[in-house]
Amino acid sequence: MAVQTYKVDDLDGTKGAETHKLVLDGVAVTVDLGEGNYGKLSAFLEPFFKAGTVKANGTNGESETAKVRAWCAENGVEVNPKGRIPEAIMEQYRAAMA
Repeated sequence: MAVQTYKVDDLDGTKGAETHKLVLDGVAVTVDLGEGNYGKLSAFLEPFFKAGTVKANGTNGESETAKVRAWCAENGVEVNPKGRIPEAIMEQYRAAMA
């Protein structure tokens, strides 16, 4: 007897879903969506993507805070080696990267 394995849509349970990674405000989730629900999500997000600025997604796994700390070290900006980075420094970093 053969066993079939397939993914189901997390919203409606239909077969044939694919896994998608979604990230918002630093929170990442994965969701399995079929063509219909993926199409709805894509259509909903399209105006936001068109209005926004495309930035390359780093593939080395380095977090934004690690990049900010490295930038601070290179640019003489004092920041604690651990803990939350002050928003003013985050703004300086983002402005420099823009």
